[in-house]
Amino acid sequence: MRLGVERSFPRVINLLEKTENGNAKFRPHEKTRAAWNFLTVGTRYYGKQSETENSMKIGKSLLALSFASTISFAACGGGAENMEEGMDAPDFTLEDHQGNSYTLSDYEGKSPVVLYFYPKANTPGCTTQACGIRDKRDEYEKSGVKVFGVSVDDKEAIAEFVKEHNLNFPLLSDADKKVSEKYDVLNSVGMSSRVTFVIDKDGKIHKIIRDVNVGTHADDALEIAKGLV
Repeated sequence: MRLGVERSFPRVINLLEKTENGNAKFRPHEKTRAAWNFLTVGTRYYGKQSETENSMKIGKSLLALSFASTISFAACGGGAENMEEGMDAPDFTLEDHQGNSYTLSDYEGKSPVVLYFYPKANTPGCTTQACGIRDKRDEYEKSGVKVFGVSVDDKEAIAEFVKEHNLNFPLLSDADKKVSEKYDVLNSVGMSSRVTFVIDKDGKIHKIIRDVNVGTHADDALEIAKGLV
């Protein structure tokens, strides 16, 4: 039983981390099956461990399950298949965690906009992506590019996310999921898939980034948007 756990866990972590970083693609059932195998086999093994070991391993199991659930969102539809470059970007008004309101059309004629949708606040890939924007905020500002993150998280979840990682740009709450639906990024599990839209000053979609690399996303999106200033 122990051998099954020790073999399964590294494979689960490796599988999930590769997928989260955008370096590999796996079918949803492969990720789910791997995580489930680890959890079910591991649970039987945990009973033989000390309380400390048990707590640590259960924590790792829950982390693996969290990875599996979050990462699989992007593979469950909602990949903006009905959106095309050159079309008008659907207008919207959303609020951040402090109740500040932002309307997309307010930026027409003023600045290009990087609008990125992400699955869930405070999950590993979404944190990497947001912190990348945070660290590049000055460059975005100097370049005259606006950036907004959007998820279906409520304001409370976003507030925790912002506070924990000192995020310094607007993260908007699409709790009723209407904007995610407009942009065709709402997947079958009710979350926003990880898709980025770079919108020009005329309010048109210049670029859709569907295969997002969370580690380089901030640079990738900025480089495209700078050409629209």
